[in-house]
Amino acid sequence: MVNQPPARRVRALMPTLAALVPVLLLAATPRAELDTYVDALKTCDGLADRGCLLAATRLKAEADDVVLPRLGAALPAMNRPGQLVALSVIDGSTAKAATELLAAAATDARLDPATRALAVDDLGDRTFPKLVDVLLAARRDADPMVRVAATRALANRLYRGDKRILGALRDAAADESAAVRVEAIFGLAFSHDPAVALDLLRALEDAEPGVRRAAAEGLAVVKHQAAPRRLVAHLRDDDAMLVRAVMRALRFQTNAYLDDDPAAWERWWEAQRVKGH
Repeated sequence: MVNQPPARRVRALMPTLAALVPVLLLAATPRAELDTYVDALKTCDGLADRGCLLAATRLKAEADDVVLPRLGAALPAMNRPGQLVALSVIDGSTAKAATELLAAAATDARLDPATRALAVDDLGDRTFPKLVDVLLAARRDADPMVRVAATRALANRLYRGDKRILGALRDAAADESAAVRVEAIFGLAFSHDPAVALDLLRALEDAEPGVRRAAAEGLAVVKHQAAPRRLVAHLRDDDAMLVRAVMRALRFQTNAYLDDDPAAWERWWEAQRVKGH
């Protein structure tokens, strides 16, 4: 669990919280004691801090209208592990108030970037009228971790038909962070919109191998007449994964089904060039 991103580490702890709930489901907790549990999250000593996990579990067992306002008010005063654990409690509720807290956390500059990113991830599983507005705002966050989460969440909502999303993904395809560009290119490809082919072709020349691979994968589902020529130029790339993606894209673009042999594709392309295709 050491090398997992914060969001995954928090989710990995949820079975532990769930296992503790039956032990702690006693009589309703006095309000003053609830405040003590919230205060415990302000100084969490890591995501595996048992005291924090016990406090979070106790909070999860209480009514939303009692716990959520307390967590929302205290969130900025918590350290990073405390914020992440608190967010897991908030995300455990399906109440409208929980969704509103996640939306506020996604763009709250007072919170740790990992917390904002986790809030964006959690929002991706919910639906409410201003969701796209929140994700678009998070897409402009100063931290690439948050922009990655927002770009992915926007891509997952392309099917909803909000035209702003495609524009945001195009902007993200030029982001200074390669991780954001990868998410954007995969998102654009997911649209299957022929209009994004030029974006994919530009990304095929990106300095980062991961972005070039994403572009090649995208060109395996979005056609453009210039794609075969541009793809063939990458058959001798040092990145073996990219070369395999290029050959998959060439099959889609040309309807030619050759073996995974760069030399065979180069011979085929030269034959097509001689024919004037």
